[in-house]
Amino acid sequence: MSRGQSYFIITLIRNRTRQNHHPNTQIRSLTIESRDSESNPEELKSAGDGTASAVSYSEMAKTVSAIMKERQRWQQTLVSDFPSFNFADPLFFRELLKSQHNVLFTLWFFRWVCSNYDYTPDPVSLNLLFGALLDAKAVKAAKSFLETTGFNPETKLLEQYVKCLCKEGLVDEGIQVYTLLKENGTKPSVATCNSVLLGCVKARKLDRFWELHKEMTESEVDLERIQCLIQALCDGGEVSEGYELMKKVLKQGYDPGHVVYEKLISAFCKIENYASMSEILHTMIAWNRFPSLNTYHEIIRGLFKNKKPQEAYCIFNSLKEKGYAPDIV
Repeated sequence: MSRGQSYFIITLIRNRTRQNHHPNTQIRSLTIESRDSESNPEELKSAGDGTASAVSYSEMAKTVSAIMKERQRWQQTLVSDFPSFNFADPLFFRELLKSQHNVLFTLWFFRWVCSNYDYTPDPVSLNLLFGALLDAKAVKAAKSFLETTGFNPETKLLEQYVKCLCKEGLVDEGIQVYTLLKENGTKPSVATCNSVLLGCVKARKLDRFWELHKEMTESEVDLERIQCLIQALCDGGEVSEGYELMKKVLKQGYDPGHVVYEKLISAFCKIENYASMSEILHTMIAWNRFPSLNTYHEIIRGLFKNKKPQEAYCIFNSLKEKGYAPDIV
């Protein structure tokens, strides 16, 4: 039995609702916002001369956020501006995290508080800041934060961390965290498992891919998992196996996706199997998935290279008839 058949059962695909981030969810920006004018230092000081206790955490957080953006050396003046305010209060830190649009500024403030106060960060604040760093895709900063604080994030944050690491190409680190989750008795979600596998594919760690895939016997096989399998088969030289797997997906009524089509087309071009390549190309277009310009070039060049100009010309005309007109080729 082939590797693709032994590791995969197509009937395990379930038509379930995938948990994705809402398209309107805002990701914290890492861009520093510019301002036309700075806050008036005298006005800011007036809030700290005996009346700081009356200022709400929310208002104070907004004021501090503005100061951090406008002053290059805010660390040297913040305490003197607000002598009676306790910047080490966890409640204030959480408000600052909410009001600060640049999470790296909040991380900067966190380090400043830790170095200037007798401050022991509470688990809630640590988890909030770590999660904000992950939301902002500041993976390296999140990794450094985790290493320096040594705290244990919530399980859901660790799973998000695995996804971010693998997406950023830090696959070995992602696998380590994934393994730690399993050792602690956590069953990683399907999405987390898939992110690890996809990371292995992108990093060309195929041996590790198949090892991990064997271990994921309890994890559901969904469409994203199948896409990873097809890509791994193609990269491992088992292109025909990947093609057969794609056919099974199509028979189930699923669209295997743009990445799978292009991976198979490229793989068949390399082994000069232009009949299968042509089949995939037309299937792709039937699903309203058009090849990229690079893939299109690869197809035409391959056909001409193998002295099949007529086939190349037929494909060219067929694509134009279907509304895809790459006239710049």
